[in-house]
Amino acid sequence: MHQNELTPFPTLVEIIRTIANAFNSKQSNKSLDEKVYDSNVDYRQIEKFLVDSIGAPLQKIDQDLSQITVENIRHVIKQYVNMVQSISLDFVSRADSLPLLLELWFPQFAENFLNDIHQKKGGPKPNELAAGNVLAVSAVIDWIAEHETEWKKFVKSCVKDEIDLIDSWKRGRQLPSLQRVSSLGRWSNTLNPKSLDWNRVKTLLIVARAIDQFRKTELGMRAVNEVKNLCWSVVPERNLFDELEKIQLQNSRIFEGIDLPLREIQNTISRARDGEEINHGELKKELRRVKKLLKHSETREGMSYHLIFMKRDGRRLEAIWTVHASTIEKHLKEACSEEAWIKNR
Repeated sequence: MHQNELTPFPTLVEIIRTIANAFNSKQSNKSLDEKVYDSNVDYRQIEKFLVDSIGAPLQKIDQDLSQITVENIRHVIKQYVNMVQSISLDFVSRADSLPLLLELWFPQFAENFLNDIHQKKGGPKPNELAAGNVLAVSAVIDWIAEHETEWKKFVKSCVKDEIDLIDSWKRGRQLPSLQRVSSLGRWSNTLNPKSLDWNRVKTLLIVARAIDQFRKTELGMRAVNEVKNLCWSVVPERNLFDELEKIQLQNSRIFEGIDLPLREIQNTISRARDGEEINHGELKKELRRVKKLLKHSETREGMSYHLIFMKRDGRRLEAIWTVHASTIEKHLKEACSEEAWIKNR
């Protein structure tokens, strides 16, 4: 889907898929991909996506990791739904909202998750995992080497390809995969795997992998940096809701003058759907006016306008579309009945 056609805020399925990709646990879940931009997915299906794409795969690493992760994500989903329902998203695009969400909203939940993992499994402190001067995977491997006395013997007992792979993880040349981490205790043929706390080792590695996966993008890097700040009790000076209001005010000025011709088009569509004769000349006039205004508004990258076509009695005629100058005629044709549109061409 094109960036300009995305909903103002990420869908719940998008959030689950992003986290699953970070843990490398998504696997080939086609139904997850098919529903990723659907904002009306049933809650029971959301729960199934969460368990199938994250909970069950992480059980191969450790039961505690799976439980902590799923419980934290359920909490995020609940808070996210409440937050989205409590605010207006008029004149807000994905390009506007995503940086704010990653800097001012999601980090608090990431910090809580890292604290829960640290309390249960130990390992580097959350602020050390989120520190900007070292990769999380590298910090974890150093910690394991220092606190798991048999780790160095284990590494030496591995074949060369496996030793090189661990070194590649540490240097950040590649991220540990879920499959390789889950089989880690079976690499050595000479060392008893029980001599290490494999559940802790694997948990720390896969959590670090998720952090470093987020670091691969600029927005993800900024989010991890905010997590680090929260770990040091540095509270953001900005507020998500205040920042969204500023964006709404700024963007509403860009669309100033567009509401009246849109209402005229909506009224025309309603009459056409009811079988009434409409003035095609007036429709084309208003259409040209809206297209001109929308084209001007699209000088801002990521800007979009959501149209809700309504019947005259106030009932919703169609779903919400993200409309742009290049596609508004197509959406108008979809809103009108095919017969009414052709008849009035």
